[in-house]
Amino acid sequence: MNIHRLKLIDSLFKIMEYTDLGDPDNVIATYFLKNYSRLGKLNIYDVADECFASRSSIRRFCKRIGFENFLDLKNEFKAFDYQYNYFMKLHEKINYREWYAKEINSAISEIDEMITNEKVEEIAQHIYQSSRVIFLSSYSSAQIIMEFQRPLVLLNKVVQVMTDTNYNVEVLTSLQETDLIFLVSTMGNVAKANLKILPLCKAQKLLITTCREKSFEKSFDDIYYLTKEDYTNIKSVQGKYGLAYLFDILYNVYLKKYGGNKK
Repeated sequence: MNIHRLKLIDSLFKIMEYTDLGDPDNVIATYFLKNYSRLGKLNIYDVADECFASRSSIRRFCKRIGFENFLDLKNEFKAFDYQYNYFMKLHEKINYREWYAKEINSAISEIDEMITNEKVEEIAQHIYQSSRVIFLSSYSSAQIIMEFQRPLVLLNKVVQVMTDTNYNVEVLTSLQETDLIFLVSTMGNVAKANLKILPLCKAQKLLITTCREKSFEKSFDDIYYLTKEDYTNIKSVQGKYGLAYLFDILYNVYLKKYGGNKK
């Protein structure tokens, strides 16, 4: 099962916070958090030994947090090792703070160029005119979208946010021509994972991404690229701060255009 690592971190913290010290689940959750960066390299015998738990207890715990078994968890983490290494390399840069400030400024300028005021107004219009709007994104990007979702209620517009770890296929396929499904997939993974579902959905389909996947052109009515270059499977400043910037601008435009309208 494809569980996003940030979602797993939240699950582990919740288990640690809502169980008593010494509780087997508390011990295992704490151990996983302390050894998070090397979960893909651990074996169940060492985990059981370190946590003073049986292997069956470890397996039950893995099921509770969304994995079939401990091996499933290990394999999932191995698949994400490249992202961890990329993240660590970024933070090893000399004069990191100066470099990062320049990257953020550059990302904002690039987004202004790629997604012009006219395109932002176009997105706002799609949202306003659609009967039902569902945003589908990765777990990490969902936090940004929810900051956009909540104040929209003050403007009499309700949008729904789903994540790649918690979404309902039946809801998506029930959408009609007057509805809108908006995928936010900065690295392209969420969009790729849902390419088979999209043809079953009658709603208009929009995408925000940094991924230049050719197949996307056939699956979406409009694609809004955050970057000029292809950042497929790469965590970028544009995908983090740039996305937050874009949604702040989008809310501002929506407020100015439709803030006085009662639906």
